[in-house]
Amino acid sequence: MHKVVVKRDLDLPADRTWQILDDFGAVHRYHPLVDRSPIQNGIDSGLGAERVCHFDDGNSIKERITDYEEGRAYTVKVVDTGRFPLRSAVARLSVEPLERDRSRVGFEM
Repeated sequence: MHKVVVKRDLDLPADRTWQILDDFGAVHRYHPLVDRSPIQNGIDSGLGAERVCHFDDGNSIKERITDYEEGRAYTVKVVDTGRFPLRSAVARLSVEPLERDRSRVGFEM
């Protein structure tokens, strides 16, 4: 099994960074390969929210939030891998305050 960990420090307060990540259907706004990412079940954020990420190359995957810590982190499970060559995937996105106007966003998959 492979593991990818990425952390980035941002010039944004943690609450603003969380607002961006918590808008589950808006991943296409910051993921360069996602063309669109509509919500599938009417839940825009939080536990149980589902989206389909449509990639620029025509592939798509369906994801669901399976663990949710308001303002801090959530876990996303790929529930339909589409044509991607993988059996399963789980990612955790997190926000950590650094200073008043800075935060760290984390991605672990």
